[in-house]
Amino acid sequence: MLDVLKEIFLPKVVVGLQADRYTVRAVQLSNPLGSPVIERIAVHDLPDEESSPGLESFLEKQKMSPELVITCIPAAAALIREVSIPFDSPKKLDRIIKYQVEPLLPYPVEAVIVDHLPAAPERPILTIAVQKETISSCIEELRKGKIEPGVVSVDGLALYGLYLRLHREPSAGAVSIVHVEREGSLVLVIEGRTLALIRLLKGEQPSEIRQTLDLYKVKNPTLNIERVLLTGSGADDHVAMELHKETALDVVPWRPFDQIRHNLGEIDTRTQALFAVPLGLAMGSFAGPLRDFNLRREEFALGSTSNLKGSIIYAAASALMLMALFTFTTFHSLYISQKCYSRLRSEIHSIFKAACPDVPNIIKGMELEQMRQKILEGTKEHKWLQTLTERGPVLDVLLVLTRNLSPFKDVKLDNVSVEGNRVDLDGRASSFQTVDNLKGVLERSGFFTQIKLVGAKMDNRDKMVRFNFVMERQA
Repeated sequence: MLDVLKEIFLPKVVVGLQADRYTVRAVQLSNPLGSPVIERIAVHDLPDEESSPGLESFLEKQKMSPELVITCIPAAAALIREVSIPFDSPKKLDRIIKYQVEPLLPYPVEAVIVDHLPAAPERPILTIAVQKETISSCIEELRKGKIEPGVVSVDGLALYGLYLRLHREPSAGAVSIVHVEREGSLVLVIEGRTLALIRLLKGEQPSEIRQTLDLYKVKNPTLNIERVLLTGSGADDHVAMELHKETALDVVPWRPFDQIRHNLGEIDTRTQALFAVPLGLAMGSFAGPLRDFNLRREEFALGSTSNLKGSIIYAAASALMLMALFTFTTFHSLYISQKCYSRLRSEIHSIFKAACPDVPNIIKGMELEQMRQKILEGTKEHKWLQTLTERGPVLDVLLVLTRNLSPFKDVKLDNVSVEGNRVDLDGRASSFQTVDNLKGVLERSGFFTQIKLVGAKMDNRDKMVRFNFVMERQA
């Protein structure tokens, strides 16, 4: 139920925003976790440093009104490391991961933010470390344009998450994503649903990309790379052709927009390559392994009232749902009890009417008392009933047995014999345990001084236990 509530209160409109020294690209997506729809895409060329801030009111100008903005740090500004840790508890991993990565970092561990992808069986854990100064600069630049990012990710992980969202069924082999930008190329290799390799290369030389893929093949000789998906602002037909010649692999332009609903008309391959990262930020950040990945943590974590609003709404909705469930359960139990009570009243009324047809007026709710009065009257009229026993009326025995046997719905009496102080009781029960429980209840009644179970055996014909009690009542 809590998972359903979480999905209900997730943001319905998300903007993935990628900003570098040259341009700002944004994709607005609605319903990012369910059936996503691309609503808008926008690109803006940034002016020179001497000009006015290029992000000023960017989202307002593009008529974007997201509930959540997700941005990214370029992979070139991140330290990507693999560490082997023998812990499989996510809570323990979150506490120790930063210090496990510390020996692999060129900076003091206090100067970086570290996050990681979930641990996969028999694989090292992929960690991402970014200097706090870099994250602070990214957030401050966006704030100049009145943009408050809720999540800070990495461009390579955005592409990885986008691939996972678009390819629900893992492929038999491996798939490579090559993202080409002005500053360099980013090479990813995905095995099934696991990010097996992420490497940043300077430039877009196909030979360097081939060497990276060859390195992967050396480490994983049993898996073949099925195809290469080419994307990024530097991706074009020439790069695809050269990369195909160099690697002898099937290199195809990646067109992720074709697999997502939108009303933007035909989107050419060039545009799709330009917006792959912001689309991945808006959509891929909700992929399973990336749902909790956020470099905006520690001193950068959101603490405003707007951030608390979702938590308060979620807590209030959870409390209301629990109250609704409790109320429903209570009233349902009350309804069942009332229905059972009405049925018993009807049966009592019918039995009393059948047993005493001469009673003209049966008072509702007083049937038992009227029955007692009729029994007393009958006892007075038939004095011979008292001669059946020397030490009290037989009705006392019947009354004790009725009171003590009424809770046992699975017990049926076949014979009750009263001779003096001796009472013989024959019947059937659903199990031997029920017979033992019945003996215990009769002993605790205080009416009988001695109770012996003289026989108890399973009757294979009706699948019930036949029992025989011999009891002595008090003098």
